Amino acid sequence: MIPLFDFNLRKISSRKPYVVWSIIAACIIVFLYQITLSPDNNAIFVAKYGMTPGIIAGWELPAGYPYPAIPYLLTLVTSLFLHGDFLHILFNMLYLWVFGDNIENAYGWLGFLVFYITGGVIANLSHMAFSLNPTNAFVPTIGASGAIAAVMGSYLALFPTSRIRTLVIFFFITFVDISAYWWLLIWFGMQFFNLLGGDGGVAWWAHIGGFIYGYIVGFAYLKLFRPYAPQPWGPVITQMKKQTRLFGRRPNQDGNERENGRYDDQDIWRR
Repeated sequence: MIPLFDFNLRKISSRKPYVVWSIIAACIIVFLYQITLSPDNNAIFVAKYGMTPGIIAGWELPAGYPYPAIPYLLTLVTSLFLHGDFLHILFNMLYLWVFGDNIENAYGWLGFLVFYITGGVIANLSHMAFSLNPTNAFVPTIGASGAIAAVMGSYLALFPTSRIRTLVIFFFITFVDISAYWWLLIWFGMQFFNLLGGDGGVAWWAHIGGFIYGYIVGFAYLKLFRPYAPQPWGPVITQMKKQTRLFGRRPNQDGNERENGRYDDQDIWRR
């Protein structure tokens, strides 16, 4: 499932998502720099600025392993702006584009920036907790998807009744509108499926940890600030009782519903 955009009628304010745009721009600039490097120099760059679990944990470096170019704890943040290849950054930025503006709209510019960085750090630490072994401790982790998973977790808490216009490729190509609560819960479940399936090269625990953190923050935001009423899970439960289909409707601007017609070439963890 590839998200293209959302139908969200619960936007809390009309501010522009400048932080989301800035993060996307920063990731693209860093990636453009990476592709100017030779494979060997890019590997060194990733080792210096990516998050390496063994270094964060204070383990002794293997012979010849490059030490971070900055204080090693800062790699928990710098790693969020590095990517492994074109598809890696393309899908990460697409997900941030679809879900991020809504969350920045809710939390505000500064609040979203703090939330995004904190979510990325939590995601990194979640991956680190399950990677401190001789095989993976010195494999650097790069990518924004742990932080983006936090954004998606908050989206589930804040906007579960929205619908996601989705490109589905499965023996055929079609576009469907899927309820956000189903879309995000399916995505979250797939992280466990991929984890148990042994799909290496991707930091699945970073996705899981980031998503849980984001949902907790979103739920707390609703309870503390109550930006709208009624609470969103009431309509969700009502809809689930009335109908169980995942897609086929999308909202009009007046809030009513209407019928629709119908990686891994480097030794790094990617998020």
